[in-house]
Amino acid sequence: MKSHYCFEKENKYLRMVVSGVYDFDDFKTYLKIIFAKCKNEEIFKVVFDVLGVEGIDVPTLERYLLGVEAADQLTGKIKLAVVWHPEYTNYLGQAVAVNRGGNISVLGSIDKALEWLLHDIKE
Repeated sequence: MKSHYCFEKENKYLRMVVSGVYDFDDFKTYLKIIFAKCKNEEIFKVVFDVLGVEGIDVPTLERYLLGVEAADQLTGKIKLAVVWHPEYTNYLGQAVAVNRGGNISVLGSIDKALEWLLHDIKE
């Protein structure tokens, strides 16, 4: 793998932090890992933080295919907030995933991701 990850378990969500160099196959694998971790922990809200990843100007076809994979892996209970570099965000992957039933949003900061992810939680 060209990148690596760690999970942090927060009170109401999981946070997967990725660093290293972008690799399409790694990112496809991460979606499967997220699904398994959510099922294991019985927590279905996830921040997928890739701000520490280099080479993140992803080709259009890979954005499309990651959107398809995200919908295939995460459709159902899982709500995924992807924290992506704003200068490289074009929302194609998000649009593909959402149109296929995924509950996914691409955001430019952790604060915005948490606001979107947790907005339905009442304290």
